[in-house]
Amino acid sequence: MAKTQQEMKASVNQIILLVQGNDGSVVFEKKFGGSWMAVDKFTADGAYPLYIGSSATQVSPTNGAAYEVQW
Repeated sequence: MAKTQQEMKASVNQIILLVQGNDGSVVFEKKFGGSWMAVDKFTADGAYPLYIGSSATQVSPTNGAAYEVQW
């Protein structure tokens, strides 16, 4: 599982975000103009289906959280 920030742009509409909270969080962000905006925040372990569309998307873990993106 990743513990570093990842930016992605894909032509798929849906991903599965696997999260290990580890007392931290994983923030799901979309780019609007030149800024990143938090769309969702996950702290609990789980598998979350997310619709990302074609816009730039970023996943940022904090405080020991880890994640994996399944396409």
